[in-house]
Amino acid sequence: MGTGARRDAPDAPADDLLLARRGRAFVARVLNDLTDEQLDAPSAVPGQSRRYVIAHLCQQARAQALALKTLRAPLSADDLRSRIDVARAVTLPPHALRYLFQHAGIHLDVEWRDLPQGQWDRQISTPEYCGPARNLPRRHAAALWQAASDLNTNAQVPELPAGLFPPPHGTR
Repeated sequence: MGTGARRDAPDAPADDLLLARRGRAFVARVLNDLTDEQLDAPSAVPGQSRRYVIAHLCQQARAQALALKTLRAPLSADDLRSRIDVARAVTLPPHALRYLFQHAGIHLDVEWRDLPQGQWDRQISTPEYCGPARNLPRRHAAALWQAASDLNTNAQVPELPAGLFPPPHGTR
């Protein structure tokens, strides 16, 4: 990797990366518009607070970043300690949860940009996914945009590309 600005590899899934990056920016705006008290309110996910939705997103982003990092180098002890425990993250003060969301997203974006050409089709594994690295940005985009809705605010979620979300069970 040379000096200067980081760029995605030429064979990176550019459209899916853009969708995920826009999703992260949208969720960040929604999250930052919530007061600390509103962060504790229920989400659209039965039995889960808005805090939980954000903590779960952070855990997914960090797991994906660490999985991508393994394509370039073995994980260090610090990497292994940096895994996010959702139950613990939910208890963070509001400002710390907001910083965790920001940092987890930046970490994932760095790993996307540092993934060299030819690595996007390699197999990776996270607690929620096993398959080619190429599919992670779209999966993360879907999680972000779903979370934007699950936060249960008045934010208008833009029209999203067809096929971003799988059809409900029992439909085709």
